[in-house]
Amino acid sequence: MMNSSQRVVILSDGKPGHFHQSIALCQHLGLEHEICEVEIQSSVHRILSHVFDYLGIYSQFPFRIPNTLPVADILISAGSRTYYANKTLSRKTKAKSVAILAPRGYRWNFDVLLVPEYDNPPQQDNVIPLPINLSFTEKDFILQKLKEFGERHTAKSKSSPKVGILLGGDNKAGPMDPKKISDQLDNILKTHQSAEIWVTTSRRTPQQVEENLKSRSIDYLHLYSEEPYNPIPAFIHLCNHLYVTTDSTSMLSECVSSGNAKVSLIHTACSPKHQEMVKSLQRRNLIDTNQKINISESIHPIRPIFMSELITLKDKIRFGLLPKKQYLSYQAKRASRRGEPELALLQFIIPRGKNAIDGGAHKGIYTWYLSTLCNHIYAFEPN
Repeated sequence: MMNSSQRVVILSDGKPGHFHQSIALCQHLGLEHEICEVEIQSSVHRILSHVFDYLGIYSQFPFRIPNTLPVADILISAGSRTYYANKTLSRKTKAKSVAILAPRGYRWNFDVLLVPEYDNPPQQDNVIPLPINLSFTEKDFILQKLKEFGERHTAKSKSSPKVGILLGGDNKAGPMDPKKISDQLDNILKTHQSAEIWVTTSRRTPQQVEENLKSRSIDYLHLYSEEPYNPIPAFIHLCNHLYVTTDSTSMLSECVSSGNAKVSLIHTACSPKHQEMVKSLQRRNLIDTNQKINISESIHPIRPIFMSELITLKDKIRFGLLPKKQYLSYQAKRASRRGEPELALLQFIIPRGKNAIDGGAHKGIYTWYLSTLCNHIYAFEPN
């Protein structure tokens, strides 16, 4: 359980994809958060933010905050329009800085960076590589989305298999090819003749592809161009099989980390980083299977910066006044008297002169006791 006393502020550029990943991080760690909008005033100011960062100059001149910045111990941000503000404000407020996604054009000198593996992050102590994009869905959110979908569509049969098709569209790597998409849809419909077919498009889906979909026999068809509704959470949790276009890292990330559906690919034009993500998912056996990845395991290394100091102020004073061995001796004997009676049993169960491992050493209390019995102690404390 995370420490609720940590004050977390998300710096938002207003883009849902960035904003939702920041919220997902807080949800995975069980943290309350506040939100603060950040605005780069112009393209010139954005260029200046890159130059200032390169020179190590941190000023609020390139950006502005419409509202007062809440008091923060940790600042979290995703998206290029928030990174410089994160660095500047964290220095001003003495808060920890956490960046999500690769901070292209900026130095990687945040306290922690969570970067997808497909962005080829550098091997640095402050960089945590992620197999997929951050995503998180609370139980209440899922139930609400299932209710919304139920008001739009009633399944023909509860027992019949459900196949969901999630289509992206044109992107920087190129336009979506309607003919190739049509051919792949033919194969999917032929493979799943006895299943209910559900299809959703996105804001990037070409009109020609949507027209093709209208001409087909599809049990549930959602065209984003006609209604900006998002049925994807319902698809993920209701379908037995999902087909997802390779041009969307966010859709793929959600599908391989939630629900129980088998996930397969619909190939379309996509960037090298999207291709790298697809290869990574295939290596992890997440494509054409219903295996899921637990993203919480990947972000576990970030937990220590969200936790309170393990040593109290009194302990810090004693540590500063006493030699290290005497301080640990004092802590160990106090623990033995006040709540760790097992320490007194170590001398009877630990063979003398051997080596020992202390996993989860905390302040080093058991480590100190073991040191009086063993030749060498290997102590590990992840926090």
